[in-house]
Amino acid sequence: MTSKGPVVIKEFPQSRNFARRKSFLSEVRNLARRTYRPQLVLDIPESAEMAPDAIELLLECVEQVEQADGRVSVVAGSPQTAVILELTRLASVLDIFSSVSEAVNGGTLHRYQHDGLVQPIAAS
Repeated sequence: MTSKGPVVIKEFPQSRNFARRKSFLSEVRNLARRTYRPQLVLDIPESAEMAPDAIELLLECVEQVEQADGRVSVVAGSPQTAVILELTRLASVLDIFSSVSEAVNGGTLHRYQHDGLVQPIAAS
């Protein structure tokens, strides 16, 4: 039996403000240092822009949490965000969910579809 660490839900910063992102990453680093096997759920708001610096921040979060033997899950606030995560291949290192409750409960992973339907995808 493997034990999981605490589930921590954080809203992913929408701002392109360097200081805000640096502060956010510092919080994630502290979580990874203090906790064994943290389960970090990043809630990406629907209005968030997934620019290259946001992708870089996501990757840095994954690196920090995985060093503590943890896992990062993402709640994609919009179908566009889910598509960007798929296209950048972040879906291979992140669990992507459509709601916070699914992410916290470890529900079925979903991929957004253009017609509004979702299909399960294989869990990694």
